[in-house]
Amino acid sequence: MSAANAPDGMTFESLRGELPMTREVMYFNTAMNGPTLDCVLNTVADESAIESRIGLAYAVPGFGTSREQGDRENAARADIASLLRCDVADLAITPNTAQAMHRVLRSIEWQAGDELCITSLEHLSSFDAAQALAEQRGVVVQSVPAEGGDGDFLERLTSALSDRTKLVIVSEVTSPDGRRLPLREAAEVAHQRGVLVVGDGAQSVGAYPVNVPDFGCDYYVGSGHKWLLGPRGTGFIWVSPDRIDEFRPDLVPDVSLWHDPRTPVPPTTARRRLEFNTYNHAAVIGFGQAARVASEIGLDAIEDRVSGLAALIREEVSLWKGVTLLTPMAREASAGITTLAFDGLGDDGIKEVVRRLAYENRVIVKFQWLSAPARPGHSAMRISTAAFNTEQEVDVLLRTLKSKLTDAGVGSG
Repeated sequence: MSAANAPDGMTFESLRGELPMTREVMYFNTAMNGPTLDCVLNTVADESAIESRIGLAYAVPGFGTSREQGDRENAARADIASLLRCDVADLAITPNTAQAMHRVLRSIEWQAGDELCITSLEHLSSFDAAQALAEQRGVVVQSVPAEGGDGDFLERLTSALSDRTKLVIVSEVTSPDGRRLPLREAAEVAHQRGVLVVGDGAQSVGAYPVNVPDFGCDYYVGSGHKWLLGPRGTGFIWVSPDRIDEFRPDLVPDVSLWHDPRTPVPPTTARRRLEFNTYNHAAVIGFGQAARVASEIGLDAIEDRVSGLAALIREEVSLWKGVTLLTPMAREASAGITTLAFDGLGDDGIKEVVRRLAYENRVIVKFQWLSAPARPGHSAMRISTAAFNTEQEVDVLLRTLKSKLTDAGVGSG
């Protein structure tokens, strides 16, 4: 972390100080996009300015700023790996979670008739990728229902697997309704049939502690711009050491033609397989700073705050007539997302409530489709409680939301 941009002794209060937008709106949409911390933005700007004014000077090793920036980038990557409890050699930086997922899908040699299992609660981008595989490669996509509880999901997953199944996609925390899925157990079920597994951590990393290798997946992808409050355009992919040799999503040779034969061949890493040529060094360093801020506050403390605020919302709305809580109430079964459906309130009605909350009360929540493809009427409101939110903001949210729902006639029947 850059000494010039790093606040000393980061707390939840100082975290809000790093987010000027908290003085403008009450933001409950981190599951879509987290606001980027000022210290992260400043770091990215500083690194970009150095590159622009002085240059990386790759032609002359060690000259100018290339060595110093390389050291900062290596430290940033180590900070991200530390947050994920993984080896830095198994980690590569990507522009976002969706592109990381695509790299996994492209690394598999799909044949017509091969099968892909994906839970019914995956992100739209994963369903879009699955649809493309079906249309372009003849892959059979099996959507496994995941709304019925862990036991039911694992039974359905077991039944869906076949000798033609090549990959299973499972979110650790689902995007539509915020429930935690049994990722570790799903990986065990799949591996018993010799099927690869990719875990989607976009809605978990930064919201609570994760230990990526412990999930037992073959691949794990996630975001830097959501709960970690990092730069836009940052994500990651973790590749199990057991899979790195066969992981070839791009046309990258094992040894570059410019490699000096008098020097040792670099070891195969996820970074060498996925990152090549020009990329945004400043964003990677900023991503590392966001990870370090989260580690400084403590992921256990962040989880307590995120889950505590979510519990306040769930406990209150569970008493409201005409409102259905789609997210599991139990802390161990959910994280920072709370999704609500409303009797008699269709797509346009929910969008209008979301709009009025924003324009009349400066409260930002999200209209949420619950399925892909989208089904009219199968929608809800998604509320994200992040580490920078406060109980006072939750009070305002609940009070204004109840008023808007009353105006819309919810619960009056």
